[in-house]
Formats: sequence, structure tokens, C-alpha cells
Amino acid sequence: MIIWIKHKDINIDFYTREFENKNNWFTAFRIGINEYYLSNRLVANLHGHIWQQPKDFDFNTSDSFCGGAVDTELKYYFETKNIALIDGFSFDLGFIYKTKGFLPEEVNLKEYFG
Repeated sequence: MIIWIKHKDINIDFYTREFENKNNWFTAFRIGINEYYLSNRLVANLHGHIWQQPKDFDFNTSDSFCGGAVDTELKYYFETKNIALIDGFSFDLGFIYKTKGFLPEEVNLKEYFG
């Protein structure tokens, strides 16, 4: 389930999701700030994740571990007034730090900074 909240210029999202193995459910949460304009051309996104997952990713265990991640993205927009088909483009720079665990759209199950 995703909940979106808009307060003035701040777009906040919150979601909860569950992981399942053979007999158990494990919970995960995220809270984020999306498309926050630092200036006319500089935009930031910031998300925090926390989860509980099966220990050693074991399909049969009821034991779990907690993990989390923080990711951020900065976008700098360039306008292209002379190109009819393109209004503009952006240069994006993103960082993530995550502990061991599964996070959608991340290929690494181990702890890493990227």
C-alpha cells in the first residue's frame, strides 16, 4: 500500500509491503520525499527503507533479520528551447547505502554503497 501526502511544495510517500516465505510474513516500510525543488533547476529525492526478512533468506525459517537503506537522487535540469521535440533533459546523480537484504530494483543482496 502506498500513501501520498502533499504539503505545500513537499511530496511525501509512505509504503508498506510484505515478504513471504513458506509459512511466515515479514514487513517492510519506506518513507520518501519526492521531487523537492532546491532551486529552479535542481531537484532532490530522498528515501529511507527498513525491512524484516527471513534469516539467511531461508524459505523455511521463522527467524528474521532487520535491514535498511537510504537513497538519494539529485537532478539538474537543462532547458532546450531550440529543439521542438524535447523540452529539456536532466543530469542525474544518485547514491544508495543499504544493509544486507532484498530491496526492489536493487540487484545486490549484500551490504553496499553505490
